[in-house]
Amino acid sequence: MGRSQACFAVIVMALAAPLVGARTASPTMPAPIRKIFISRCTGCHAGASPAAGMSLDPDRLPASIQDKPSSGKPDLKIFDSATPEKSYILMKLRGAAGIAGSRMPLRAKKLSEADIQTIADWLAGIKPRDAAAAEVKKSPTNRPAEA
Repeated sequence: MGRSQACFAVIVMALAAPLVGARTASPTMPAPIRKIFISRCTGCHAGASPAAGMSLDPDRLPASIQDKPSSGKPDLKIFDSATPEKSYILMKLRGAAGIAGSRMPLRAKKLSEADIQTIADWLAGIKPRDAAAAEVKKSPTNRPAEA
């Protein structure tokens, strides 16, 4: 390998290094949450045709479920950002009364209460869309210049 090729390879690796971790860690998806979704949910809820039309791909969460109606109970939100404790996903994971169908995951060992609580705590820490949008509007960097 010539000197210019070696320099080019070093530059490419340096530029690509931040991207390597980007798929494994997300600011909105802590590693323990990511692990639960990958190991317990994405076998059915990912890809081009996810079960119930709901993708739980960690790279798309929470946006893919935030404030969206569930297919089984359209009056309930999969992840209700205003009242996370009432999110339908938690009801399905816990097997709560009134869910459509069965407790999730369907054909696998159910999540431990500790794992469910980890998900519940993560959801509770996510700001509602309206509050996040209002916060951006209030930001000093987003204010119009005064005349």
